[in-house]
Amino acid sequence: MNWNQLILNGDIVYLFFKAFSLIFSFMYFIYALVIYRQTQIMNKALDTERKNIFSSISFLQLTVALIIILLALLLV
Repeated sequence: MNWNQLILNGDIVYLFFKAFSLIFSFMYFIYALVIYRQTQIMNKALDTERKNIFSSISFLQLTVALIIILLALLLV
């Protein structure tokens, strides 16, 4: 298959869209993982009343990041 046929069929646009969606979803997962770990460290260092709320929010963000990765792999 030559490049002209790839561009005309739109396969190259689909390939770039898929690659960028996967790259950015993995980057967001790494960000969410770092935030989750920082929250755990902060909860150990500081004794706050809202420790469970902070942990829940950071875990929710990590879960959303995993869902986004699955969507990028399966749907796009």
